Amino acid sequence: MQSPGTDTNQAGYTIGGAIQTDAPINHGNSGGPLIDAFGRVIGVNSQIESESGGSDGVGLAIPSNTVKNVATQIIAGKPVEHAYLGIGVQDSSSPAGAEATEVLPGTAAAKAGLKSGDVIIAINGQTISSGADLSSAIDVHEPGDKLTIVFVRDGKQHVVTVKLGSRNDS
Repeated sequence: MQSPGTDTNQAGYTIGGAIQTDAPINHGNSGGPLIDAFGRVIGVNSQIESESGGSDGVGLAIPSNTVKNVATQIIAGKPVEHAYLGIGVQDSSSPAGAEATEVLPGTAAAKAGLKSGDVIIAINGQTISSGADLSSAIDVHEPGDKLTIVFVRDGKQHVVTVKLGSRNDS
């Protein structure tokens, strides 16, 4: 097992905190628990990235805290919603942050005036050093939450307030 990171699901959405594992994931057995050396469930095996389409490749699991959050919403009879900013990102080193590679029309990011090439360096006072940091910062919020985003465009810092959308709306 390796450290948590990010990956994207088949719909193209980021899976924050995805756990990379060497556990074999075959067609039909995703959804099983990922267990650590102490017998604790730490995730749910969800997919494999494989060039051949077979069982060889990198296995990925959804963290158990994410599963718990989703299950709680389902049990309460609520629709499962995930906060959504509406940008594609890549890591930026100058300045350090999450660079927007695309801003999808009609999303929270577009409504706030973010543009492709902007580098997000902070959200609500929390430093953003990578795309993974940005995904993690968004994942702890709910649709409708308002965030203060600090970004750099053409060498100048800007501050905007964004009201997060829902993946279900996109």
